Amino acid sequence: MKTRFKTQFIHYLSSLCETAALVLILVALTELILRKQPTIQLHSDFVTFTLAFPLLFSKLDQTFGRFGTSKLVLLVFMLFYLSTVLFAHFKIESWSLSWPVYLLMVLLFVLIDMLLHHWIKNQSQ
Repeated sequence: MKTRFKTQFIHYLSSLCETAALVLILVALTELILRKQPTIQLHSDFVTFTLAFPLLFSKLDQTFGRFGTSKLVLLVFMLFYLSTVLFAHFKIESWSLSWPVYLLMVLLFVLIDMLLHHWIKNQSQ
């Protein structure tokens, strides 16, 4: 899917929200349902993965067509490296979330993704 340059960042944000919602749902299935834990521990690697994963596959659908491969590799590296350094600097290893907060986060990511898809659809017309 080819996109215009001005909507590339919106496509990235949409992919970011989809990835975050999917990972949160998978974590919920393992932690809350299978292990029957009352709270969820989200590791700081969740943020790193969520930020960098959509960029890893952005070349497959030509979302970042005008972005050079070397710049994309550098950006993915910086997202992995900088987020790890920031979490180490602030000594953040994990977050503990309860059911209501966790469901609110998933719904927020889904809502933002729906709004972004609506905006992209209106821009393409």
